[in-house]
Amino acid sequence: MNATSPLIHHDALLEINAKNIEALHDDVATAAKPAQPVTARPRPHGSEPWQVQKAAITGKLSGAPWKPRKRLSPDAMDGIRALHEQYPEEFTTAVLAKRFEISPEAIRRILRSKWQPSEEEDEDRRLRWSKRGESIWQKNAELGIKPPKKWRDLGITRHLNDHVGPI
Repeated sequence: MNATSPLIHHDALLEINAKNIEALHDDVATAAKPAQPVTARPRPHGSEPWQVQKAAITGKLSGAPWKPRKRLSPDAMDGIRALHEQYPEEFTTAVLAKRFEISPEAIRRILRSKWQPSEEEDEDRRLRWSKRGESIWQKNAELGIKPPKKWRDLGITRHLNDHVGPI
């Protein structure tokens, strides 16, 4: 079986859920509850909720296109979708945004998206993501930061003669 088979992808997703479920339950338990009930704002006459949301985002971005600073791997986005689908009351947009350290708008867009890549697109995305990670950790290794085991196994190591801290 190759590394991009659906079985391996599913196993990776289950591993993400198993590892993070306890931490996410803790986040839900400690989430701040509003002191007063939240009342819905009246929306402008004749506008749909999506139009109000789009206007708010456009105003917030000052007309610039949507381009989030932090990028998530395809596996992380699949994990977000799976957690929200299995436990929608516990893993709300706000809780997921806090846990994954991205904006609630990014979580909303991930959950709203229905696009599914074809087999070729999925493999291409995973290859690009892997190359991106390799490039990032190669740069970090040159700065003396110890790469994770996955990248060390692929041959990315820090240069010991440039390293100043403890090994």
